Amino acid sequence: MFLCCSLARIADVRYLTNLCRSSTVSSEQLSIFKPKTALILAKLSKYDCEKSMETYLNDDQLKTSIERRGFNPRLLIARHETHYAKLFELKNALRDHGLEVHIVDRHDYSVDSVNWADVVFTAGGDGTFLLGASKILHPNKPIIGFNTDPSFSHGFLCLPKWCTSNVSTAIDLLLSKHFQWLWRQRIRVTITHSKNDQLIMQPLDKNKPINQTIHEIELSNTPLDSSSCQLFPSSCSPSEMKTTLLPVFALNEVFAGAASSASVSDYDISVDSGETIERQKSSGLVISTGTGSTSWSHQINKLSESNIKKLFDLVQQINPFILSNGLLDHGTNTSSVGNSNVTKLDCLIETIEALYNKSFIFNPEDCQMMYTVRDPLNNGKFLFNNNS
Repeated sequence: MFLCCSLARIADVRYLTNLCRSSTVSSEQLSIFKPKTALILAKLSKYDCEKSMETYLNDDQLKTSIERRGFNPRLLIARHETHYAKLFELKNALRDHGLEVHIVDRHDYSVDSVNWADVVFTAGGDGTFLLGASKILHPNKPIIGFNTDPSFSHGFLCLPKWCTSNVSTAIDLLLSKHFQWLWRQRIRVTITHSKNDQLIMQPLDKNKPINQTIHEIELSNTPLDSSSCQLFPSSCSPSEMKTTLLPVFALNEVFAGAASSASVSDYDISVDSGETIERQKSSGLVISTGTGSTSWSHQINKLSESNIKKLFDLVQQINPFILSNGLLDHGTNTSSVGNSNVTKLDCLIETIEALYNKSFIFNPEDCQMMYTVRDPLNNGKFLFNNNS
């Protein structure tokens, strides 16, 4: 039996569930982890993407083309080789343990391939993990992320970095159940729309020009009218309106806004099906989970030390004595104050920054969501309430 400290080394195994699940998985079910089939979702390297757009070029011509676009071909090739070396090491480690393994990329990744596998592994970084999570529609399907290049990617959602250097050991621990499950809530989205409107899922691929992706349907293997969408009861509104559940779940966040980033988003918003509906104009809404609370929404909401210092400067202009009466002693790090370059005010600002920014972070298992209004337009007609 392993001690807690040993379990903690591999406690980043990800176990996903729906945001509003109607039932939980029992401890007996969680303890049964004997996968026979494993699906590996492999990221496409930057070199792969460059090569796919220049299929008519030989290697030397491709390198020249990459250089013209401002990239270092030697660096791209080195990262490409590092990624695939770890990918095949992961595949071989799983096969050595008797698992049947299939490898797919983003173009071949589908609900059918997920249903085939007992467990889904992602080989890449956080982006690959998020893509992998989006098509896992059942809460009993585990997903485990391997960071294939920790020197380039943080891989916050993946297993610890030591697992990349010790793939076989990590697989040994996983398959011998020396780990802890981690629940991460996700967001499902329903859209009420005209029955005559055909909804199209067309996520933009950052590795392709926008004019190429805007007309592509990358999720064509999970159409909105497929049976895989019918996960929850979906009620039709009167007349010509109907409600559609999108066939993907968001692990980090959902962004709602105008398709063009240059356009202002005009919308009505209510929270928890409340009767109060607020009219807003902004650059859009970001609705995040606990997992996403450390990601995009955190970057939007956080305060920097320079901003807090500016506020103190303004307060002191109004009342020069505001920082007297022991206020500076609160939150003071005595070890830092010993440094002649660090003042009590610096320590107080650092403490306020840490407390404020931490206040937006919540547990990935928590069922609550946090919403953020981006760049709200606040005038006599449009007011906003940025509570979450």
